[in-house]
Amino acid sequence: MIQKLNKLDRGILDVLIGGAKTPYAKIAAKFGISNGTVHVRIKKLEKMGVITGSMLRVDYNKLGFLIKGFVGINLDNGTSYKAVMTKLEKILEVTDAYFSTGKHGIFAETRCKDPLHMKEVLTKIQKIKGVSSTDSFIALDAGIERGGLVS
Repeated sequence: MIQKLNKLDRGILDVLIGGAKTPYAKIAAKFGISNGTVHVRIKKLEKMGVITGSMLRVDYNKLGFLIKGFVGINLDNGTSYKAVMTKLEKILEVTDAYFSTGKHGIFAETRCKDPLHMKEVLTKIQKIKGVSSTDSFIALDAGIERGGLVS
């Protein structure tokens, strides 16, 4: 069910999407409200299921995973995308994967240390039963990293 939110709720969400650890006092000051009001609004958004948790953002580059890649995965006819997703989930370098429309049945994001590492990850993906072929892309720079959409 689509939730209807007022302007304040959307504003609080915008702030939290920009930084989930933003102190309530900073949010309160931005909107001219009390810390308690921020707390109550966030709890309401959690109860409504609009906020389902908070995520930790990791700078993979600082961990040595310098290549952000995208892999379009084509499936054999009759292959269950869920079966392939189960196998992809076991490849730690696959950070996100989506069942998708268009040319590829699955579109996955990967993080690798270097081109050789990416080749190894692609080989693992290509060996999954039901994967017919892959197309890979390397991100050169992040143009937009929004983390969410509210308004």
